[in-house]
Amino acid sequence: MAEALDELREFIAFRVREGFESAHEIVESAHDWACGHYERDDLLPQVKRFTAEALAAHRAEQVGWGPTTDCDRLDEAFAALDARGIVARQDFSCCNTCGFTEIWDEVEAAERRGPVEGYVFYHLQCTERAIETGQLLMAYGCVEDDPAAFQRVGHTIVAELRRVGLDASWGGTEGHPIVVEGLVWRRRRP
Repeated sequence: MAEALDELREFIAFRVREGFESAHEIVESAHDWACGHYERDDLLPQVKRFTAEALAAHRAEQVGWGPTTDCDRLDEAFAALDARGIVARQDFSCCNTCGFTEIWDEVEAAERRGPVEGYVFYHLQCTERAIETGQLLMAYGCVEDDPAAFQRVGHTIVAELRRVGLDASWGGTEGHPIVVEGLVWRRRRP
């Protein structure tokens, strides 16, 4: 039981560190994970306690982060891209396959508000990788079936990431992800 509780505590701490789920969502996902992983449904009290502890520890840690984190920079870049007609989503979907399918719903919704040139996103697995390694891979694409437009979207994304101070690069072709290196994952929580 002690090993299971340690794993549960680690799962919750990681979700808190990712910074995208609310406390309620973390409790739900951790309880679902524990039920499936351990075939037990009696861990809800521990899930709630571990979530509260992890959130308190995270909030105490973030006091010393300084005025701007790399996650703040990501937020700024993604907001600017969204405003420029490149649909930008963070921690979007579970994987590339689902993300490339689901992003079109986001593109269609954005097109109702104004012109859209392309999209960029990173999914849950990329978030996890960024936390563990400091490398964030981003998927992207273009609304038009035009190589010049595709290049323009890719270069715009990289330029915006660099503008906010992130170490972004791109291989310049459709098969290469946009990569941010040296990312220190510190996502603020209220």
